[in-house]
Amino acid sequence: MNAGFVGTWLCQYYDAGLGVVVPTPPFPMTITQECAHILNGSYPIPGGQATLRGNLTNDGRVWSGTFKGLIGGTFAFVLSEKQDSFHGAWIQGGMGGPPQPEWGYRQK
Repeated sequence: MNAGFVGTWLCQYYDAGLGVVVPTPPFPMTITQECAHILNGSYPIPGGQATLRGNLTNDGRVWSGTFKGLIGGTFAFVLSEKQDSFHGAWIQGGMGGPPQPEWGYRQK
């Protein structure tokens, strides 16, 4: 399976309610491949690391699963054709409201 998501990305959150990128510096997210169809990810949070784990589908272009950190929930990310960026959204578990957009680009 295509491992296009594997590596370190710089990510940013988007505030859907305000329609703007959250004005904080990008944060690094590292993604590793556990096996052919499962990826793991992590990014720094106060006091440790948040973790992501999920299935890789659609010829390696879609990664979806669950995350745990200060909050937890589900996510779905889509890799760009050039494999230099991704976009997607996360939904906090047990909460209503729209998905919160997020995207990342390759760390240089």
